[in-house]
Amino acid sequence: MLPRLLSPQFGLLDDGKSIITAQDIARGDWGFRFDTTDSRLRPLYWVSFAFLYNLAGEQPVWFFLLNTIALCLAVIALISFMIKVGANPWQAWLAGLFFAFSGAVIENFYTLSKGEWLQVLFLAISLVAITRYSPASQYRQKILLIAGAFLMLLLSMLTKETSVVVFPVSAVWAFLGWLWLGRSATRIQTWRIPYLISSITATGAYFLLRYMYTTNAVSTSGYTERYTFTLTQLVSSGIRWAGWLARDYSYLALVVLLAVILLVLQRGFSQMHLAMDMLIWMAAWIVVYLPWNFMTEYYMLPFTFGAAVLAGLVLGEEAVWRSRLTWTLGILVVILFAITAINNVTSARLQLAVDSVNAQMLEELSELPRNASVLINIQTQNEYTDQIKMQLGARFHRSDLEIGLFNPGAGLPDSCLPGACYIVSPAVQNQPLLTVRMGVFEPTQEDWNGSLQNFLNGNHNWVKKATYNHSFGMLTVDFPRLFCKYVNTRAYCVIPSPFIDMRDFQYGWSLYQLQR
Repeated sequence: MLPRLLSPQFGLLDDGKSIITAQDIARGDWGFRFDTTDSRLRPLYWVSFAFLYNLAGEQPVWFFLLNTIALCLAVIALISFMIKVGANPWQAWLAGLFFAFSGAVIENFYTLSKGEWLQVLFLAISLVAITRYSPASQYRQKILLIAGAFLMLLLSMLTKETSVVVFPVSAVWAFLGWLWLGRSATRIQTWRIPYLISSITATGAYFLLRYMYTTNAVSTSGYTERYTFTLTQLVSSGIRWAGWLARDYSYLALVVLLAVILLVLQRGFSQMHLAMDMLIWMAAWIVVYLPWNFMTEYYMLPFTFGAAVLAGLVLGEEAVWRSRLTWTLGILVVILFAITAINNVTSARLQLAVDSVNAQMLEELSELPRNASVLINIQTQNEYTDQIKMQLGARFHRSDLEIGLFNPGAGLPDSCLPGACYIVSPAVQNQPLLTVRMGVFEPTQEDWNGSLQNFLNGNHNWVKKATYNHSFGMLTVDFPRLFCKYVNTRAYCVIPSPFIDMRDFQYGWSLYQLQR
């Protein structure tokens, strides 16, 4: 997190909405305007940002310091959970390392306005709380632990609604615990029914609150209408998940194979029950996102929690290092994970580069003359175009600027006057696709920049006023490319890219002014 703390900026993906909501709350407006439009209920997601924003102001370093603390707490909670359920310290610490160096951590903790980091923190604390449950404890302590897990689960749902998937997960865990009862003397069974009770009550409380404070059901209106159960949607989403799994979790196939070998051939896997629990957890977090029309890496943080526990359990099992076969597989797991960690370094550098250049561009726009017209050369409205307008108004108090989209075929708007009319255009080169999100897509942006250049060539009264850019040498190993021959119609596979990518990533913005 140190590079992020040394280069802290707000981003152009969602941060504008969080800042506007924080300003609303400071004025006493608790309506959560964006959730109202989207038919969602995530009050804690908004309040967590608003509290620090209204306490520290527009100082992003404090937000990233909070992210750093939250990441440490999540790792500590993960380790504590594993120790409570009987894992050895080596397994627990390995799991913490797998989690901390995962790909999903980068975008969740290297950006602001993501809900998953807080969601996972609450989920982890709920598991730590409930695994302290013991039938021998006093009745009051049992009630407090169940209530504590209930509270943490409810808070996770009020941060992001996908946390309701813990209810069916806990139900399967409780059923398996019943099946295993009598076959194992481990203490791992005792917390399952209490956790099911906590998850049932938390899910019921969440839907009651949702019924009271939202007017539309999921899949019927706003943002949530994109949550659909069509076969086409499920297949497309499954392919997207497969790509991300190959990119970030290639080592998991060998981890599962090692677990099977330990269980079937060597009969030496002491944490088989917890490993099964994590496989169910991971499957559930895939299933809950399959009906969603979009997939990105930061969604995978709850999945990563389960993957880290599973990998820590298997690699930390002493029997793995006793035979040549399992020892070799264990070394291969370490190598594959190290490769993904190298990929994640590139993702982190990319996030820093993009945020830095975007911040410079916003600063430049904030200093334009009053009532100037700004045309963004992103010719289809997207998050960047929305966020530029939001942040110029909310952060820089420049609501006087008229923000629009550049359309070379439609001519300039009437407000575009000489000396007070500008075009701002992004450019990206050698953009990796399976990495942190960006608001530009290289092939499309190349076409738009080409049309802009043709326009400028025919209109010589435009001059370049400023350029901001950043570049660095990437190093990524693109495992999903190995499967492109099976899904070569996907946009990811259509765009050529080397398997080992050592090209220079380049990103920037240029500002043009209409001269008098």
